[in-house]
Amino acid sequence: MSIRRAWLGAVILGAIFATNASAQSQIDKLRGCLTIEDASKERLDCYDGVVPPDPKPKPPAAKVVADCKFLKEEDERLGCFNRFLVKPARPAGVPKGAPKVRPSK
Repeated sequence: MSIRRAWLGAVILGAIFATNASAQSQIDKLRGCLTIEDASKERLDCYDGVVPPDPKPKPPAAKVVADCKFLKEEDERLGCFNRFLVKPARPAGVPKGAPKVRPSK
């Protein structure tokens, strides 16, 4: 019986690692699309090549990058992918390690 459990455990761990590697590969492919000009049809085509669109009439709010495929409008889909992949720009003149300052009331 313990051999079956060990085998089952190995299969489950293998499936988890394979899924994680696949998801990581997909993110790397999507990040490769960032080299294409922003807000262009070519970038959206690149994203759609990795995550093919599957529009829904009333898509839920995207919680992960794969949820962007449910948006019908191209501009919305492009913005959705960018939201997950493009890091927000830091304000000019603010050092990377600077503490956040709250305005006084």
